[in-house]
Amino acid sequence: MIKQPIIEALRFPRGVRLAAEADLPRNKDRSDRLARIQTANITTGFVLATNVDPGFFAYIEANVHADEVWCVFETLASRLLPAVSAPLVGWKDGEATLGPYTNKEAALAVLRAHAESLQHDGFIEFGLMFQKDGKTEEVMVKGSKNLWIWTNNPSIATETLSSFGIPRVEKLQFIDEYPRVTERLVGDPSSEETISAIVGAFQSLPPK
Repeated sequence: MIKQPIIEALRFPRGVRLAAEADLPRNKDRSDRLARIQTANITTGFVLATNVDPGFFAYIEANVHADEVWCVFETLASRLLPAVSAPLVGWKDGEATLGPYTNKEAALAVLRAHAESLQHDGFIEFGLMFQKDGKTEEVMVKGSKNLWIWTNNPSIATETLSSFGIPRVEKLQFIDEYPRVTERLVGDPSSEETISAIVGAFQSLPPK
């Protein structure tokens, strides 16, 4: 069902939250940092910038409700990337492990098996990419679960985001602009277990 785009307060992943007073170091900046957190206005939405680089025409950053991250990611990847693509996964702020170029549906299936952890575990980043002849199509989900999109088909990307009720906005705040805490998901596989399982599954993907 297509949603009407509307700005909403963002639902964070279960493994990521804004820092509380007790999380902040006791130094001269503590009051200022706490005040910034208290005035945070982190909402759904996406911002788009066109690019002069020949590799891609547009770059998009989007805030998506955490419990919708997987569905939005999969739909974007299905619509933007060609039939042959490469999955990737890794630790936040680290270098990702790139899987082989393979059938896109097979690559998505490897990630889909861990969808709940991928959309809530703040230690994990993942995505799907394609590069050829200097052109790039990539959809990446960062540790804080905002989406980064590099594309030569911005109309498809923006239509897809809008269909999930995610509006285009002029300015957007992101949780990683503020002091935040990343926590292990209680009762779920550990980040290491999830990453290892996905990387291990890369080995069985048929190369193209």
